[in-house]
Amino acid sequence: MQQTMILTVTLNPCIDTTYTVKRLRARQLVRTSRVETTTGGKGMNTARVLKTLGAPVKALALVGGETGTLYERLVKEHGIPFVAARINVPTRTQISIVREGQQPWVGVLEELADTSNADEFDSVWDVIYDLADSGQWLWIDTQPAEPKPSIWLQRKRR
Repeated sequence: MQQTMILTVTLNPCIDTTYTVKRLRARQLVRTSRVETTTGGKGMNTARVLKTLGAPVKALALVGGETGTLYERLVKEHGIPFVAARINVPTRTQISIVREGQQPWVGVLEELADTSNADEFDSVWDVIYDLADSGQWLWIDTQPAEPKPSIWLQRKRR
C-alpha cells in the first residue's frame, strides 16, 4: 500500500545559524566552539521530522536572494524533495547563541520578515494548489505579522 504524500509549505523560511560558546561576557571577544547552519521555518521543521519518521513528504518554501539560494542547497543536503517558489524578498536569517552543555539559548537574533512585496505571494498559491493535487495532506504553518494558527487541510481527491 502506497503512503500518501504530505506537502509542507513554509511561507516564512529562514537560515538558522547556531553558535555554541563556552561562556559569554560583555565587552570580551567570544570564540565559538561550534557553528551549525540549517534551514528553518515551521513548515520545513515539520518536513524534516516527517522525513525522519519515514513519511513521504515534499516541501515548498518561498525563497529569495542569496540566502534563498543557500536555503535551497541546505534542503537538498537534507534529502527532502523540495520546490522553491522564488520571490524578490531575500530569505531571512536567524542567529542563536547557546552555551556549551546548557540550555536554553543565551540569545536569539531574528530578522524581521520583509513583507513589502506581499503581492507576489498571491501567485505562489497557484503552485501550492498544483502540488497539493498530488497529495492528500497539506501542511501550512507560518507566523505572519498577525498571528494565525497552523492549518492542516485534508485534500479530497477530485
